Amino acid sequence: MLTENGLVNTYQYVESTYTPPSIKSLQINYSINTTEPVSQRLTENNFIITDESTSESFQPFFAWNETEPPLYLEIDAASAISGTPMSIYIKVVQPRYGMVDASNAIGSDSTSPAVVWRYWNGIDWSRLPAEDETYNLTRSGMLKFIFPNDAVTRYLFGKQDMWIKASLESGGYFAPPKLAGVYINTVWARHGISFRDQVLGSSNGNPGQQFRFPKQPVLEGQIAEVRENTLPTDAEQKQIIANEGKDAVRLVKDAAGNIAEVWVRWHRVSSLSLSGPADRHYIIDRASGVISFGDGEQGFIPPAGKNNIVARAYTSGGGREGTS
Repeated sequence: MLTENGLVNTYQYVESTYTPPSIKSLQINYSINTTEPVSQRLTENNFIITDESTSESFQPFFAWNETEPPLYLEIDAASAISGTPMSIYIKVVQPRYGMVDASNAIGSDSTSPAVVWRYWNGIDWSRLPAEDETYNLTRSGMLKFIFPNDAVTRYLFGKQDMWIKASLESGGYFAPPKLAGVYINTVWARHGISFRDQVLGSSNGNPGQQFRFPKQPVLEGQIAEVRENTLPTDAEQKQIIANEGKDAVRLVKDAAGNIAEVWVRWHRVSSLSLSGPADRHYIIDRASGVISFGDGEQGFIPPAGKNNIVARAYTSGGGREGTS
């Protein structure tokens, strides 16, 4: 309160001159007089995690038990039924010309690679009898096999399941194989529409006749038959059967049991230049659907007859689009 100079009951504010406190340093010391084990001890070797928490002593590291680099494929145990056929499509990427590095070679490239497939039987890896369309992982194809009766699951890479593996037994790769995909339970398929018993035309007995399939392009596997006026000779039938099978000469009989029609399945060749006068051969342009017969010197001429050139079965289609 100010009372000087006639001032009574009057206050004057004076600003503080101190600063807030600050800590320059802080040090804590402690000591432990008792010891306790860690709560959990885990090891991981070959992608397998093992709990060693209750073991008195344990080995933390294990060497890999493979002498050669293998390819492991896991198969769902529910679909791996013993004694049933299984197919796996393996898509192999072909190395490009000029992009092969010799330093990446695997094995001995002086001989062709030999890849062996195996399965786990509970004790050891047994050899898996398989049809390998990839030719030792050198091209895309199917791996086909019958799942063995003694195959059992095994714990690998953190999973308990069925496993098969491939390993390089001998030979080598100048360019190590690269895979673009592995697909289990696959089958070959093609996009097309099948047709049966379609008449292609009537032969006039002239050389060099051509006919056309109604639908194009024509895929592999067509069956072309010609109705002939007489039964081929024994020697001719022998050659026809050798080319097209036992049912290549088909006889149609009337009610009395007499031969009414003789149908012969003709054989496709890439060129008629090597065909003889009695050879039931034809060539086909699959894109246009045109079928061409011989001239009597290079390929037999279809005998004259009405509607006697028949496509007994064929498939037309192809391309990238398929069925869903």
